[in-house]
Amino acid sequence: MVRNLIIPLLLILVFSSCQNSMENNNADTFILSGELKRGGGIDLYFQELTTNELIPVDVIATDSTGSFNYTNQLHDPSFFLLRIDDLNYLTLLIEPGEQIFISGDAGNLLLDHQVKGSSGTALLSKLNKQL
Repeated sequence: MVRNLIIPLLLILVFSSCQNSMENNNADTFILSGELKRGGGIDLYFQELTTNELIPVDVIATDSTGSFNYTNQLHDPSFFLLRIDDLNYLTLLIEPGEQIFISGDAGNLLLDHQVKGSSGTALLSKLNKQL
């Protein structure tokens, strides 16, 4: 009788731990997407901004219309740069689980952009525009 209960209990335990693992992975994922006017076919340089350095993370290619979509893992809130060149960039404060949409002009991303889905990035954006 006890043996008949052990196998179903083990199966339940295994399936629930797999489900929890999948939920944790989704919570640690962020999505960064957007559409940039005059941004068709360009590369966006995605870099982590630490206290000491800029760490290259990835290069995000836009399609012919300037649209892009990027997904990555993140365990803690972190600062990033989404950069077209050294003078044309956007500072992001990304938290795990965020789905961020950026629209704007690739010719002047620093001042001509809108951000949805990230309250930290929206505050940074407001600050940068006022400086």
